[in-house]
Formats: sequence, structure tokens, C-alpha cells
Amino acid sequence: MAKCQDGGNISAAAAFSDLTAELPNKPSCEEDDSSAGWTLRRNTTRETRTQCGPDWGRRDSSSCNINYMDPAESGVYWCESREGATSNSINITVTVLMSLLSCPTDQAFLTVSPSRSQMFEGQSVSLSCEEDDSSAGWTLRRNTTRERRTQGGVDWGTTAGSSCIISYVAPWYSGMYWCESREGATSNIITITVTGGPVILQSPVLPVMEGEDLTLTCTTKRSSNLPAGFYKDGSFIRTESAGHMTIHHVSRSDEGLYKCLISSVGESPPSWVKVTFDFSPPPPSSLPPSDTTSDPLHLVIRLVVHLVVFCPYCISTFIMVSLYRDRAAGKDLPVSVLMTPPTQAEEGLDED
Repeated sequence: MAKCQDGGNISAAAAFSDLTAELPNKPSCEEDDSSAGWTLRRNTTRETRTQCGPDWGRRDSSSCNINYMDPAESGVYWCESREGATSNSINITVTVLMSLLSCPTDQAFLTVSPSRSQMFEGQSVSLSCEEDDSSAGWTLRRNTTRERRTQGGVDWGTTAGSSCIISYVAPWYSGMYWCESREGATSNIITITVTGGPVILQSPVLPVMEGEDLTLTCTTKRSSNLPAGFYKDGSFIRTESAGHMTIHHVSRSDEGLYKCLISSVGESPPSWVKVTFDFSPPPPSSLPPSDTTSDPLHLVIRLVVHLVVFCPYCISTFIMVSLYRDRAAGKDLPVSVLMTPPTQAEEGLDED
């Protein structure tokens, strides 16, 4: 991991929690000069420039242990010497699983263009709050190593409709960006890293859905087709000759801190790639057929349907059979001759 010019470097060991975000919770200062008195500081949504040990966490040599992280711990972490020199910064975002299961109808969604988490110094970027309820008064805010909860269009950037455009990004623009309503509701958080170095890692700025393909690109300001080595959580993965690495059908095991290295050019900053689940129900056509034979209500309904269909048929058949039997029995009835008394004319004829 490359060292800063001022001699301090911050790293984070991957540790996971079931109750809060699956993000590093043991940041440490790797220092070249121990006499400089490096301390770990952070900016979050509720505090500014607080120090590990006195204000939060527990110091353990050059590391800071945070036993339990909640969404309020999201922010920018960095090392700072007694003289005010700073190391690189790490952005940590903490989310709760329940927030992935439900999304308020009046929540805003933050997007960034170009859609990537790392940028070169001097590039331009546009951030937009896509809001369902414009009356909520959503504004764009950010936390960086220099400022806390500053507002887009007022303290930085230029507003254009629902977007805030930053025409020139600098390394101290690295940090967390989000939309916030007047009532304090927040959107998703986007982490942007701006580097003055020669290499960046183009990775998705939004979480990747489990099962999708993940493509990482190692690029310089002039080319994105140079051979590059890719690393995850500090461990080498492989070298790609064209500078592109694709992970097919990602799972939670692919979540982690990625970076890339181009020989004779330089190394990119690390970026956290998050993998999420798809909680949407499958379409009806893909649902497996349900076993309804054991459902008593279904059996009763089927019996009633059969009775309604077959009863008229049975009744009509019974009537037809009865009529047929009666007609057949009528052939054997005794025949009687009815004799009528003769008329006077007939009697005269008989006398003749």
C-alpha cells in the first residue's frame, strides 16, 4: 500500500457484524515516523474531527477498535499528526439490513455522473437527488476531511435543476455525499474518492446486486487498456492484459476493498464494493406450482364444483330412464273392447 508524502497511511482490517454494516471496523494508522504523534480522527453526520479513544472507539497500539457500528458511524476517517499533516482518508458507510428491505415512498435517491467511485483531480462530476416528493425540500450534502454537512450549491458546486455540478474536483473533495430533507430524512450514501495520482479504479458507485456481473477497470488519464494487477482486501487476485477484470455472478464473498496496480505507472486508491440481495418477489410465471391437494378448503370447493356440474346430468338421466321404463311397460297392458249399444237403424237392419 502506497505511503503518503506526509508519512501517514490509514488502513482498515475487514471485520463483519450481523447487526450493522459489513464494513471495516478496525482502522489503523501505519506510520513511518512514530514521533509525529499520529492520531485517528473522523467526520461523521453528527460529529467533526473527533478522536479515537477519547471520543469513540478503543485504542489498541496503532489501531482503533470499534466494537459496534451503527449508521451514525458513517463518515470519513483519517490519520493526523500533531503538526496537522494528514494521511489518506477512508470512507466508511454503515447500513442496517432492515433499510434494504423497505424504502419509504418519499425517499430521494442520489445518483452521480460519471457513475464511478474514483475520479482524477480536475475532472467534473454531477450529483442529482431523484426525489419522489419535491415538497420534502431535499438538498445535497457531503462530509469530507475538511468540512462537515456542507450543502451543494451553497458551500460548493453549482446547482442546475435538481443537480449539483462540480466543475473541478480536488482530493479534499473525497468523502460521503447524500440527499437530506428538511425533516432530516436521508437518501442512499455515495462515496467518492478523488486522487491526484496517475491511476484510478473504475468500480460501481452503487451496490452490485447478487448474481450480476462486476467489471473493474484500471485506468490512467490517457489509457484504460494497459496490463493491470487487481487486489482484494490487500491480496493479489490476478493480472489482466487489457486492464479490465470481470467477476461473473457475484456473491457476498466478492464484497470487499479493491484496488489495482499498473506497473511503472502507479497504484489506485482502494474502493469498497458492496454486494446486496434482491428482495423483490419473483414474477408469477416463475413461481413454483403450489401443492393444493392438501388444502381442505380447496377440496371442498372442488367437490361443490363437481356437484354443480354433474347433478343436473344425473337428474335428467334419471327422468329419461323412468320415462323409458314406463313406456316399455305400456306394451303388455290388456286390451278390452268397448261395446256400444246399437242404434235404431242398426236394429232395423238386423231385423231385415
